[in-house]
Amino acid sequence: MDVRDVAMLHVAVVKILEVQNERVFGFYRPYNWNMILDALRELRPEHKFPPRLPDQGNDLTKVTTAGAEELLVKMGRPEWVDLKVTLEDALRSYGY
Repeated sequence: MDVRDVAMLHVAVVKILEVQNERVFGFYRPYNWNMILDALRELRPEHKFPPRLPDQGNDLTKVTTAGAEELLVKMGRPEWVDLKVTLEDALRSYGY
């Protein structure tokens, strides 16, 4: 999850009065290290990354994020920041 989404959700739960005594789950979607490595390979094809990791599996936890998504929309954000966007921004911030 992108820090911009986390920050926006924190502001939303303070600003939007109908949010009271609720637990807001800020999950974009499940991912694992292989998904991150794949995204990095797409973003920086010239760089050599480690091979895919064996037996990563997928997080099968079911958590409803409808409340968090609704809050983001109310705050003017149409959707979560995508993993690739988060990674690209992080790479650029470090000069990569």
